[in-house]
Amino acid sequence: MRIYLLRHGETDWNVARKIQGHTDIALNSNGVRQARTWQPYFDRIRLAGVYSSSLTRAMDTALLASRRAPCIVDRLNERHYGDWEGHRWDDLAGQDSDFDRRWKLPHSAPPGGESRLQLQVRVQVAMESIIASHEADSEILIVAHGGSGKAVLGYANKMSLEVQAAIPALRNAGVTILNGKGNRWIVEEEMAPRDTPVSNF
Repeated sequence: MRIYLLRHGETDWNVARKIQGHTDIALNSNGVRQARTWQPYFDRIRLAGVYSSSLTRAMDTALLASRRAPCIVDRLNERHYGDWEGHRWDDLAGQDSDFDRRWKLPHSAPPGGESRLQLQVRVQVAMESIIASHEADSEILIVAHGGSGKAVLGYANKMSLEVQAAIPALRNAGVTILNGKGNRWIVEEEMAPRDTPVSNF
């Protein structure tokens, strides 16, 4: 099985470095352009399924990239950052000298939000369900977010939450190809559309 893991395109909050989480922010004009750059690529692939989180930025990316309406999977939604959503990461860190360390801890959750462990558990359930729905030689597209995308990689590569926290952020509209045989997965390739900077948010 081959999974094409695509992070949603750019939003204005990505540019402003604001935490989005479950806040439903739409793609900006550049994000729309980024998603559309994938159309020729996915036109050549016979996708057995297209899946997306229920947030607009992911659903629109899936539709623009594949020209297909995605199957909506809530468990692929971004991590819920609770009271932190709408704030800039640097501003929060400036208010609390221990902020960077605490937010990476598996059981640490923002006020009103969810922990990394809670995110990982729900994404794992989503992945197991999606994979079980397809034949072993299928090719599928999954459109997710910075946090939930890392959780997909963590599931596939059996990473600890501490290791996940340390890996580089997924690019907006970047694609990571996962090739799986049985219970083993490898990262086959990582691709980004032109002029796409990395944004953690």
